[in-house]
Amino acid sequence: MMRQVSLDASQQLVAEVDAGTRQVVIAPAGTGKTETVAALVEHLVDEEGVDASQEILVLSFSRAAVSALRRRFAAGDRALRGLNVRTLDALAARIIASAELDIEPGGSFDTRIEQATRLLRDGQVSDELEIVEHVVVDEVQDVVGVRALFVLEILKAVDAGFTVLGDPQQAIYDFQLRDDADVTSARFLAMLDQRFAPVRRALETNYRAVSDDARRFAQLGARLDGMTSTTRTSTVRDELASVPAMGAIEDLVPFLGRWEGQTTAFLCDTNGVAMTVRDRLRELGVQAALQSSADQRGVTRWVADTLDRERGRTRRSDFFDRWEEEGDARLSAAEAWRLVKRMERGFTSPDVVETTRVAAAVARRDVPAELLEPPVAEVIVSTIHRSKGLEFDNVVLVDSRAWLPGDAGDDKTSAAYVALTRARDRIFAADAEVPKGLRKDEKSGRWVVKGFKHFQTHGFELRPADTRSMTDPARIEATADYIRERIAVGDELTLSLNRALSDLIRPVYDVFHDGWRIGVTTEDFGFDLKARLGYKTRRWPILEDLRIDGFETRGCGPEYSAPGVASLWRGVVVTGMARLNWNVEDE
Repeated sequence: MMRQVSLDASQQLVAEVDAGTRQVVIAPAGTGKTETVAALVEHLVDEEGVDASQEILVLSFSRAAVSALRRRFAAGDRALRGLNVRTLDALAARIIASAELDIEPGGSFDTRIEQATRLLRDGQVSDELEIVEHVVVDEVQDVVGVRALFVLEILKAVDAGFTVLGDPQQAIYDFQLRDDADVTSARFLAMLDQRFAPVRRALETNYRAVSDDARRFAQLGARLDGMTSTTRTSTVRDELASVPAMGAIEDLVPFLGRWEGQTTAFLCDTNGVAMTVRDRLRELGVQAALQSSADQRGVTRWVADTLDRERGRTRRSDFFDRWEEEGDARLSAAEAWRLVKRMERGFTSPDVVETTRVAAAVARRDVPAELLEPPVAEVIVSTIHRSKGLEFDNVVLVDSRAWLPGDAGDDKTSAAYVALTRARDRIFAADAEVPKGLRKDEKSGRWVVKGFKHFQTHGFELRPADTRSMTDPARIEATADYIRERIAVGDELTLSLNRALSDLIRPVYDVFHDGWRIGVTTEDFGFDLKARLGYKTRRWPILEDLRIDGFETRGCGPEYSAPGVASLWRGVVVTGMARLNWNVEDE
């Protein structure tokens, strides 16, 4: 198996080890961590004789990281395509399912992690784990709390070699811990040292940065190592102040045209600010996309566009033919076919995909992480947290001089460090004009724009999941054709109350495009809007200033199937700050 890219000396030390080696690898942003993990796995398979599909276990905190690793392995040798790459949450579910006890999985992710941890402590080690010879734990700085204890029990149970990689300076999830006794990312590394005495190594060369500023920020992690919390925060604050200031968002727009063909990210400290910046860029003629959280991201639209909606089954040859017209240039038809087949769960024909099985998997969101649709645009607006693990040609830090106030803790400092290290080339600071009433509403849990009086509401957050309904009119053939033929990203939409479907405790809104009903809001959206507006509300506003963000695949299980409507269909993605227009007639 020939490698396409040579490794530097620090990467070789990590990759060229025997299966029983235990190592902790410090991997700052841009140092080729994914490439090094791929080289490690290839070495274990080629030189150590380890079975990639059964004897290597790769774990990561997030589905996004798992997706990146799977894409890397899918592009390599066929022997690596079956590599066991899982999120911690997915592995916990498998451990519970394979336990020799009558256990029902808990309702929350944390509960399932705790259940799986107790099973491992009690000796309930699955056959899958017993044969593992090497464990790779990616993004270790994100492994905190109950997940840190879970990983510790996994490593004890397998009694094998391991490679734990990450950048401690990017530890931004300690804020999720419930009390001071919980395991922070730093404490977890100390526990590994105490229990296993692993060798410590570091990746030393930055491959991301190409400009002087980007290279300087890329080296910041090494400077921060060992500093006290106060000094660390002060140092990062000084670095934020050194970023060239470009004035207001509006002043940067002319430069975006010069950067055509490059990716540019506007990074914000909250999603409320991100929505404001995205909407302002759209007003200025920039087709900017909002980076959604992983739990809100939809299934890529090509699944619905390439599978046969009418006959219920799609042959491989037909799929490949459709791929020429409807596919994603980032994937080959063969790679896409493998991803779709993984959703079927038990249908064994290698040359046929059963649409109803895929539709049910989409409805459950039981899909490979690679199929969760990322924003496709040259200009992305994101919170810092959602940009973690990503890189862009150019980065704009929005209102960054206010990110680290005098009482800022380690989490905010780590987030600022993440933002400073996302750019390959240019990095600037800019100011945004944020509505004075922009707040996170406690009752609804959503971002809103409040009025002068506390009960007034001028804006209300709409999320991607708010229009994922089993009664979606896009399931009907005529509306599906309208969406395919008449709608484009960026088109304006209006949401109006559906009086027939609404009641006093939750409103239901229809989504209109040029007078055509193309979507409908969910009950959760209605309950949240009601909570914000108050339970005495009897009038409902029109929701305006929304645009189409993109398209996604939606599906339903057999319990929602019906004659004349599709079980798998293309839906419209809508997200942003809806403006409430109260100039409507009373009911």
